[in-house]
Amino acid sequence: MKERSSTSDICDAFGGQVRVPKSEFRHFGKRTVFEGNVTTVSVETDNKEVVSVLKEQGKGRVLVVSARDKCFSAIVGDRLAKIAVDNSWAGLVIDGAVRDIDELGCFDIGVMAKSVFPVRGEQTGGGVVGGILDIDGVEVSSGDYCYADRDGVIFCDSEVDLPANEPVFRS
Repeated sequence: MKERSSTSDICDAFGGQVRVPKSEFRHFGKRTVFEGNVTTVSVETDNKEVVSVLKEQGKGRVLVVSARDKCFSAIVGDRLAKIAVDNSWAGLVIDGAVRDIDELGCFDIGVMAKSVFPVRGEQTGGGVVGGILDIDGVEVSSGDYCYADRDGVIFCDSEVDLPANEPVFRS
């Protein structure tokens, strides 16, 4: 992975172009720094569409899933994280819950979510791939660009051109 300035530096340099969810996402994957083009999926408690998308070649993309802030079933666990790694996804951002967190920490992928819940999601269908998501008041669409690190997760319309590891200072 290429070296990149932090999400904080990107926010400082590109303020109005950056969209930041209003609540905190926690890291669960081994990778705490990741980025890539976004693919979106909207679900309730059903993760069938998530499974389908993760079986595609990720090519370094980030899957952003809205469970509409429903945290009473896990959208991703160890099995789906393995599928994502095997198919070259850079990361997963889940507006909802994950499970199998000890195992998630072993996979070389970024996984951010709001919470943990031990019950897995159903697989009956009903999700929407590629729509516009509302992640805590922030619109996220397939084709947007996601940056994530230990400071948080941010979204832009496209990749920004900030010199690697060059901090931005405001006077």
